[in-house]
Amino acid sequence: FSRLYQPFENMRVLSTIKNVLAPKFFSDEIVAETREFLGGLPLLVWSYYPLSVSYFSFPFESIANQKVVKIFDAVDNWIAHPAYSKKRHILEKNYAYIENRCDVIFTVSENLKAGLFPHANNVHAVPNGVDVSFFQNAPHGATPDFLKGIKRPIAGYVGTIESRVDIDLISFLADKNPKISFVLAGPIWRSADVD
Repeated sequence: FSRLYQPFENMRVLSTIKNVLAPKFFSDEIVAETREFLGGLPLLVWSYYPLSVSYFSFPFESIANQKVVKIFDAVDNWIAHPAYSKKRHILEKNYAYIENRCDVIFTVSENLKAGLFPHANNVHAVPNGVDVSFFQNAPHGATPDFLKGIKRPIAGYVGTIESRVDIDLISFLADKNPKISFVLAGPIWRSADVD
């Protein structure tokens, strides 16, 4: 449920889902880990999960003895997602809470920024992107096993495969480009028609 790690000398990360599954354990863990590992570093509370915002109301300031920066990363509009249609009222309420309570909000597009947080001044649109040089400079032989034997060039997609992925378009493009292999990698949701 939790993982504490130190990616850089001046950064410690506690990644947890206990606030959703077990709020009491979350509180105890945060108190213990924060007191032991904060060591004067700024405390950032960062989430992308809009179905629960309890962590933003947790009294971190009393533990950290310094300002706590609350950050939300809106990777998608979950209200528009078919899988969360029954949670729409919770999401609407939580997005409003996030807009009013977070110090910094990131979105992946200007449309998401305007649609979810129209009244906030602290929203920054940071489009999705890929570090092309990272992949171009991959060491020889770094091809994953599941790609071995697939002819190149490869047009790839990595992410959740669900109803919003236009499988018909991908199929059309594959038919029109027989010299290109189309590879989709990721979990397939029940809503996806991939037959």
